[in-house]
Amino acid sequence: MSYVAITAFGMTFVITLGGLDLSVGGTAAIVGVSLALILGMGVPLVLAIILCLIIAMILGSINGVIVVKGKIEPFLVTLATMNIYRGVALVFTGGRPVPIVSEIFVQIFGNGLLFNVIPAPILIMAVFFGST
Repeated sequence: MSYVAITAFGMTFVITLGGLDLSVGGTAAIVGVSLALILGMGVPLVLAIILCLIIAMILGSINGVIVVKGKIEPFLVTLATMNIYRGVALVFTGGRPVPIVSEIFVQIFGNGLLFNVIPAPILIMAVFFGST
């Protein structure tokens, strides 16, 4: 569940600054589905992660542009885009789970251990926390 901690930690900054983003779950759904589909096409892991980060930045930028240019409250914009993004993810998957077929991804992010003790997701979470 380190991905939940990383997302919650990032949202702490948004909330601390007086903002609100309800679309985080929808964005995570699209990015997760995108990663699974991109890796399924045989794209190398590093490139797939970079592409997914770009997708996440685009989705976040859409929210920002609508809020700033449209002068609409962030609560309403992110509530709407949350549902839109979740809907897009459902359309792409047909409502079914999309497995990640990349063995290296599963080895690094799913089963990897540092010093045969610390799970890789916990290490990644610690790096994110330490970098802020």
